Order: sequence, then C-alpha cells, then structure tokens
Amino acid sequence: MTEIKPTIFIVDDDPSVRESTELMLKSVGFNVKAFSSAQDFLKANVEEYPGCLILDVRPLMAAATEWCLFVLNSGEVIWSAK
Repeated sequence: MTEIKPTIFIVDDDPSVRESTELMLKSVGFNVKAFSSAQDFLKANVEEYPGCLILDVRPLMAAATEWCLFVLNSGEVIWSAK
C-alpha cells in the first residue's frame, strides 16, 4: 500500500503571495498544492489527503457556509490571524 505524503494546501487569490509561499515551502521539501480560489480548492476533493491549509479568508465571505462545512468535517482546526 502506498503511503500518501502530507500536503500543505495554499488558497490565496494574490498570485505573488500564493506563488512565493508555494516556492518557499517546496524549497525545504514540503509537498505543496496551491489554488487561486476557494472554489478550485473545494473542487479538488482533498479531504482524503493528510495535511494542512494556509488560507486567505478575506475573499471567502461569499462562500462562508460551504467553507464552514468543509472545515468542520475535515478535522482539527488551528486558527491564526495577523
């Protein structure tokens, strides 16, 4: 049986933030998948993959209900804000 490597998921609509974060994390050996929108992330069906999510929540207000359901059903959540 193949072990699934934990992944860091990045969701950010700002390409410079998303791409620089992805490059930095990959440069130190992390498995990273980046998405430009919440909709793209949700379509990717990542619920079965272990990992964590780095998320820019500001653009998500329109999809708040869908995000809340995803987060509540996905496991442990650690909130952090600037």
